[in-house]
Amino acid sequence: MSNLEEEYRRLLRWYPRAWRDQNEEVVLGTLLDSALARGLTALTVEDSRTIRLAGLRQRAIGSGQRSLVGTLALATGVAFTVFYCAFVSWDPSHTFNGYVGPFTNPSFTIGLLLAISLVLTIRRLTFAAHLVAMLAIAVSVLFGILAWSMGWLGPSLPAVVLFSGFGVCGLSRSNRISRGLLLVSASVCAEFAAVSIDTMRVQSEYVLSPFWQEETTIAVVAVIAAILLAWPWHYRRARDIRSSEHG
Repeated sequence: MSNLEEEYRRLLRWYPRAWRDQNEEVVLGTLLDSALARGLTALTVEDSRTIRLAGLRQRAIGSGQRSLVGTLALATGVAFTVFYCAFVSWDPSHTFNGYVGPFTNPSFTIGLLLAISLVLTIRRLTFAAHLVAMLAIAVSVLFGILAWSMGWLGPSLPAVVLFSGFGVCGLSRSNRISRGLLLVSASVCAEFAAVSIDTMRVQSEYVLSPFWQEETTIAVVAVIAAILLAWPWHYRRARDIRSSEHG
C-alpha cells in the first residue's frame, strides 16, 4: 500500500495547501481504506481523474468566503463601467485610432472582467474571482499604456486608476466597514494623483507654470497617502499574532 499511498499524496497536491493542511491525512486515510476494501493495488484512471477535478474545483473555490468589501467594490466597478461606456466611450458616429465598434476604446472589456469576478465572488468561488480581478487590473494598465503610446482617445490615466482601483479593492477579503473606508480613501487619493499627473501632462504641452509645480506636489502626496491607506497592515498583524500563538 506504500506505493498507492504515495500516488494518492501526489494527486492530493492538486488541492490548495491550506486545504491539505487541514484535510489531507483524513482524506488520505479514507482513500486508502476504500482502495483496500476494493482490493486495489494501483490507482485507477477514474479515481485519478476524480481527485484532479475535485482539487481544481477546490482551488477555484479558494476560501469560499464572500467578502463584503470586495463584493461592493466589484459591484461599484461594474456600475462605473456601465456609466463610462454609456456616457464617455459610446460614440458610434465617429471612428478613430483605438475605436472598437461603437466605443472609443476597448475599456468595456475591463467591465466585463469585473462583472465576471463579481459573479464568481457571489458564488463564493473566491480564488477564481481574484484571478479574474487581477486580470482586469492588468488589462486596464495595458490599455492605458496602449492609449498613451498609440494616441487613443482613452482610457485616460484617471480612468485606468479607477478601473484598477475597483479591481484592487475587489481583492479584499475583509468584511470590516473600516477596511472598506480605508480602501475607498486610498482610491480617492490615487485618483487625485492620476488627475494631477494628467493635468501636468496637459500643462507641459503648452506652458510650464507654478501651477505645474503645485500639481507635482499634490500627485506625490496623494500617491504616498494611497499607499499608506491601502497597505494591509491588519493582515500582517493578524499573521504575526497567529505565528506567535502557534510558536
